[in-house]
Amino acid sequence: MSRLARVFDVFQTAGLRLLPVPGTKWYKISDAQGHELFLKEKEIIEHFGDLEAEEEVRERFLNFGLQERS
Repeated sequence: MSRLARVFDVFQTAGLRLLPVPGTKWYKISDAQGHELFLKEKEIIEHFGDLEAEEEVRERFLNFGLQERS
């Protein structure tokens, strides 16, 4: 299984949706509460590829914007 496929599986387990943005190399990551994040495939693997636990994935997803602005 590729790293990206594994990350997609972990996202699903964590309750996150990952959808490609048509005509771009971007993906939209969202949750049921309406939080959204747009990242390229390389960035998804870079920022989430090392995580296994769904709690870690959700926490990093929710805090991602805050980390990037710091």
